[in-house]
Amino acid sequence: MKDDARSVKFQLMVSPSELAAIDEYRWSHRLPSRAEAVRHLVRAGMFQKAKGPASAPTLPSHDQTHNPSKNGGIDA
Repeated sequence: MKDDARSVKFQLMVSPSELAAIDEYRWSHRLPSRAEAVRHLVRAGMFQKAKGPASAPTLPSHDQTHNPSKNGGIDA
């Protein structure tokens, strides 16, 4: 995918557990912002879709009882 200049802004509403998962991804990949983490995740999803379902990895479900201290998250 070509890196185009960012010129479109949009808002996204997520659940608390989805936000926690985004934050965990952000910190584990040392990304500077949530927005950059979301861009990475969107690109990864688009790449996997382009490759087809046979090669796409299985993603873990979002735990509704998220506890970063138990999961080794940033609050550990």
